[in-house]
Amino acid sequence: MDIEIPNKDEVGLAVAEVFDAVYKNENEWLLSSLLPIDRKLSPGYKMITYVVEDEMYELCEFLNGFNELAKNTNNEHEQVRIKILTYCHIMEADFPYTVLWNMLRVLNKQKCIWTFYNCDDDGEPKLDKNNNLTVLRFSLEKINVINKLSKKINLKIGDILLKIWQSELRNAFSHSQYFWMGTTFKVSNTISPLSRRDSDIDKHFSYTISQIEELQSCASSYLLTFIESYKFAMKKYKVESPHKIHDGIVYWDSRLKSWKWYEKDAI
Repeated sequence: MDIEIPNKDEVGLAVAEVFDAVYKNENEWLLSSLLPIDRKLSPGYKMITYVVEDEMYELCEFLNGFNELAKNTNNEHEQVRIKILTYCHIMEADFPYTVLWNMLRVLNKQKCIWTFYNCDDDGEPKLDKNNNLTVLRFSLEKINVINKLSKKINLKIGDILLKIWQSELRNAFSHSQYFWMGTTFKVSNTISPLSRRDSDIDKHFSYTISQIEELQSCASSYLLTFIESYKFAMKKYKVESPHKIHDGIVYWDSRLKSWKWYEKDAI
């Protein structure tokens, strides 16, 4: 299957470009796009940043462990299975998408939101036909939103993420709907009568080992650049002084190693 895969340097540059744009154009609201606020908590309580920090720590530990396993086997199929597994974990992580989304919202003169809602063109969460807010949970949904916002300000991150994300590869692997044809990873859900939909009968998807390795390399570059950029951006805020964000005021408690959030009218 012919797919356009960027190189890992292009990926890293696209991520860094978003951070740089906020530094240069909307530095006042940089922290708003980096620090998750749970508005269901009462002002003054410790925020939920430890949840996403624990998630990201576990993701990194997971990747380090499985990368070591890949190095310790000479079985090519086993190595590629591990690379698909780590690729999927990286590309389905919520936090990088949400930070990038909020940074793009800031650049588009929109307020940061820490639940990834489906929003209208003005950036406001919109109601569905049942008058409920819709949370976007799937990677492709989030990437499409990121792409729409990034195109408005001529940034490359949305296009790059669309090229890296391969729904067919992820779904086939996660649902055990694939097999090997030599060195080709063959997606079988459009072939097997057990899972095939009539509308998919003429669709055929497959990936070479080289393509999978390139996709995994791109995903790793995406995550590594994001983590390095995020840590660098956050470092200057971890001082015991108030910082203004869209949702009010936050303080870093160096003794407890945590943030506290206050609405402006609660101070």
